[in-house]
Amino acid sequence: MFQSMMKDEKPANRNPASTQSYSSLAGLLGNHDGLAIYRRFATLNAQNLLYLQSELINLEDELKRLVLADSSSENEQRRVFKSDITALKAAPADAVEGRQWKKVLEIREKLKEYNDALLQHSRLYQLPDPSRHDLRILREWYSDPDLGAEFLPWPEGKAWNEEMTEDLVALSERKTDGDIFTSWVTEKVMPGYHKRIGYRFKRRDETTQLFDYKDTKFNAAANTISIILSSLIPPASIFALYYVHSTPVRLGLIMIFSALLAGCLAIFTNAKRVEIFAATVALASVQVVFVATNNNGPLP
Repeated sequence: MFQSMMKDEKPANRNPASTQSYSSLAGLLGNHDGLAIYRRFATLNAQNLLYLQSELINLEDELKRLVLADSSSENEQRRVFKSDITALKAAPADAVEGRQWKKVLEIREKLKEYNDALLQHSRLYQLPDPSRHDLRILREWYSDPDLGAEFLPWPEGKAWNEEMTEDLVALSERKTDGDIFTSWVTEKVMPGYHKRIGYRFKRRDETTQLFDYKDTKFNAAANTISIILSSLIPPASIFALYYVHSTPVRLGLIMIFSALLAGCLAIFTNAKRVEIFAATVALASVQVVFVATNNNGPLP
């Protein structure tokens, strides 16, 4: 369940030290999905990959030299290594003959480490960016002298500072970030609503001193509005075209209603551009067909 957090400006009487610990911070991040925000450490991960890559490049070069040495050796046993994996593996590890297979095993371990790091780094970039609203709430909670009070020592405490914003990821993607309308309601409307009215009807979380609002209500409102508009715009355009006699005005109305539909889809849904384009073209086509087959609408 995704949640929105609204901080009360006057926390209840309590011991501030109870929220100034790793346990309280872990409870905040663990119990509220939207606040599970952590560092990506993109630079450190990239640096680690570069180190592993460099190690592998050197190991690769060493293996090539060993293969060449074995292939050109006067020792017949070593010359067959290039085509006999059984002989290569059976060579004594502590002898000259065992150097190539020993290097292969070393490379195998390093490759596994490199591939795991590479895939993990790739997954990190698939994690969503934190919601601006959630990040603001987390920063306010941590810096509030009555709550987090910046209890972490330097430099641990700079994990969520402004300069770290681009390096932060959220473990859970908020459903309200899907479209412009619900994001606007969450970040702009709800804080004002809570400050003036909402705090009277909501109970504070005694541990985090925050108020929770379920995102499902925002999503339901956005879905209802988008459904109503999507059902009204097409017939409204036909209705308007029927009562307009001038062809230039009709063409103008087609443009207006097509733009209106595209705007509604962009604001109230998370439809892709190609989907918006297809819906707009479909509406425009219906309107053009109507105009072409109903040239004798009522006179103004």
